[in-house]
Amino acid sequence: MNNQNAPWISNVHSVSVKTVGWMIEALEIDPFDSNHWLYGTGESLYGGHDLLNWDTKHNVSISVLASGIEETSVQDLIVPPGQSLVSSMGDIAGFKHTSLTTAPGATLPFYGTTTSLDYAGNTPKTQVLIGNSADGTTIQIANSYDAGVTWSQNYAASTSPAAGHAALSASATSILWSTGSSGVQVSKNSGSFQTTTGLSQGALVASDKRNDTVFYGSSSGGIAVSTNGGSTFGAAVKLGSSSTVNKIVANPTVAGDLWASTDTGLFHSTNYGKTFNATVGPTAGYAFALGTSTKNTYKYNIFGFFTVKGVTALFESQDIGATWTMISDATHGFGSASSNPVAASQDTEGLVFVGTNGRGVFYGTP
Repeated sequence: MNNQNAPWISNVHSVSVKTVGWMIEALEIDPFDSNHWLYGTGESLYGGHDLLNWDTKHNVSISVLASGIEETSVQDLIVPPGQSLVSSMGDIAGFKHTSLTTAPGATLPFYGTTTSLDYAGNTPKTQVLIGNSADGTTIQIANSYDAGVTWSQNYAASTSPAAGHAALSASATSILWSTGSSGVQVSKNSGSFQTTTGLSQGALVASDKRNDTVFYGSSSGGIAVSTNGGSTFGAAVKLGSSSTVNKIVANPTVAGDLWASTDTGLFHSTNYGKTFNATVGPTAGYAFALGTSTKNTYKYNIFGFFTVKGVTALFESQDIGATWTMISDATHGFGSASSNPVAASQDTEGLVFVGTNGRGVFYGTP
């Protein structure tokens, strides 16, 4: 067995049945090379180049043949300012990515599947991770204080909540957790998690990246705001005729500046969500991110999946949403736009990341 292409698959040398993969399916032999064979598993593609030895030596060499994190299902991505990419993934937890060209050596700890990541805007090395390996005995939330290198479980939570989305306040004093089935909860100053009022089950949540007391949440096609660290949320401000909010993104450096994508477009507020303006162009929006820019006075470009002029694809705007350029195409697409997380660098202009549901993480540069 050889895991050189994917050193994070630590059980490749195990004596258990997982040595040859799990959820094995779709075995194929190259019709032009009888020595070349591949089979799919629940955590990569395996195979080899000496299959004919089976007839004579009765054994073959098996390697991980997918490069890096290919074939993984990505749930969330963050690129905090001054830090490297961190990913959340199904089945294999996710990674701290210190290189864009070399596969990580180990997964994130504790959980098989993770669903959400966030960082504190004023202290970006402080991060939060949500797990979805609920068995009633394991706490499903963890924190890192060194930009995702090491993690510790957060014992302010009970063992029952799992999955969902989390937001970490700007100075990391509060964690807002929209859980998978236990409502929206908040922990302040490492205290136990308490139920939040004003948001419903399944609400999307985000933190203001500069004001430590402010959180944003989705509610009935609008945005509700908390100014007391997530304890309570006010009435939602409607976003046009939207019925569904798909993503909330706060400006990394300006308090009260936030964006929201919905089933009807992209909306922008500069006054803590008191009012919103619709952006010209998108008629629907999904995951998106703000990346550093020298192209405009706003200092950020917008990258994300939007429907513009009837085409749903990955777009970029370098002028605060006035015009849009498609940066994917029919040959280089990403499958379902609604399931692909997006992140953009705060340090390198034009560096954008797209997570896919089964193809790993892609990155693009200008």
